[in-house]
Amino acid sequence: QTLDMQFATSDQFTDLVQVRAGHFNADFAADHDGDVARGASDHDPQVARWFTDVTFARLADLALYYGETGQIHKMKQAQALAARVLRAEMFLEQGKVDAFNSQVEAIHDQLDDWSGSVMDEDAAEAFVSEFDRLLSLL
Repeated sequence: QTLDMQFATSDQFTDLVQVRAGHFNADFAADHDGDVARGASDHDPQVARWFTDVTFARLADLALYYGETGQIHKMKQAQALAARVLRAEMFLEQGKVDAFNSQVEAIHDQLDDWSGSVMDEDAAEAFVSEFDRLLSLL
């Protein structure tokens, strides 16, 4: 019987690589009469590996999530950031390098301006980190 679970949306499930039981919790049973079990629990937790590489679409979704959770203080601002990210992707796909670079610079400037005022500092830092990671993959 498995008591620990992991929940995923249909989109997240496509990124699932592997699920196994982490055998470090319940494997330490009593060795002899009078001994007590030394496991922290009577079951092993699930351990999963996910392939969750950053994409423009996922960054846009992250911006909207930040809007929904209040980490970007107004949903309209979250939508504007998501649109700017998708616009950058469109310019890249069309081979409009100057327009793409302008969007990248605008996104960085926007996040610098928003950090701590329009957007929680930690969220802005995480977004910049993911955005820069995406740029490094291009």
